[in-house]
Amino acid sequence: MVNYFFTNLVVLTTTIMQLQVHQYFSFSKSERRGIVVLILLIVSTIVVNYGIPYYYKPKASVLTAEQVLLLAALNATPDTVKNALANRKSKWVDYDDNYDNNYTSNNNYKASPLGTSNTYTKNNKKPYAPNPNYAENMEGALYAFNPNTINATEWATLGLSPKAVSNIINYLSKGGQIRQPDDIAKIYGISPEMAARLMPYITIPATNYITTKAPTTYTPSAIDISTADTTAWKKLPGIGATLAMRILMYKTRLGGFINTSQIAEVYGMPDSTYQKIKPYLLHRQGNLTTININTSSITMLQHPYITKAVANNIIQYRNQHGNYTNLEQLKNLALITNEVYNKIAPYLSVN
Repeated sequence: MVNYFFTNLVVLTTTIMQLQVHQYFSFSKSERRGIVVLILLIVSTIVVNYGIPYYYKPKASVLTAEQVLLLAALNATPDTVKNALANRKSKWVDYDDNYDNNYTSNNNYKASPLGTSNTYTKNNKKPYAPNPNYAENMEGALYAFNPNTINATEWATLGLSPKAVSNIINYLSKGGQIRQPDDIAKIYGISPEMAARLMPYITIPATNYITTKAPTTYTPSAIDISTADTTAWKKLPGIGATLAMRILMYKTRLGGFINTSQIAEVYGMPDSTYQKIKPYLLHRQGNLTTININTSSITMLQHPYITKAVANNIIQYRNQHGNYTNLEQLKNLALITNEVYNKIAPYLSVN
């Protein structure tokens, strides 16, 4: 019985393992294609990796002398580096310090490094030469001169470079002036040494550069506020086009000006501006536009000095007592004080 049980167990275990192994190693058609493509890619990569060196060979790098020394220094001892540098220095011939300043004064030229055959010669290497436009002549003539009046030729005889002469003539032609000797050092192109050389000889007359003009003061003319137009108003200090227009509009609303103090009542008129123009304001008797209080409605009674309440009071009194025979009757109204009456009376009439 026991043997039968173990026999069946072994058979069952073997069957299960076969099924599992079959599942792991069995592939579908698309999976098999993928495996083939992967193998081909691997083989191609190997072939390309080992085949390129046979068809392409990189060029050998050419190192400069400095790179050679640097590479040597990375693996060299201090003594080795010192010897290499000394050997490099010996590859140069003696160098005359005057080479940069005066090429033709000697025949000591700088040789090529590391013993190469190329050398610097007069034919294949042009030496540095200063720009002649900036060359100064420190041996130029010296004499007393006025820097504001001499011409370009005289500046050149003093030793200035062509560039400095051009700059100073251009400066003077545009109205610039040299007011004191040390101003010469501020001209571009004049070296401090040249400026110090010329300053003791500079003479500037006291009146040479005094060209100040006498200040011009504008004194506006007085205007009549009853007849002046915007052009006349704009000639007064502080009065522009906008303020001039407001003055004329206010005159129309009033019916005309009766005194100069009414200008201060104009909307937007600063008191400081009014005080400036006040001395230039005149008032000559002019024609006023008046309102007939016996025929006017409340709308016609609209005036800068007459409020709506005062207008109603004037009409109610007229309705109760009949037409006004004189303006003095307005003093009987409760809302019209002496101050109000004095302001509005010039603009009212009874006929």
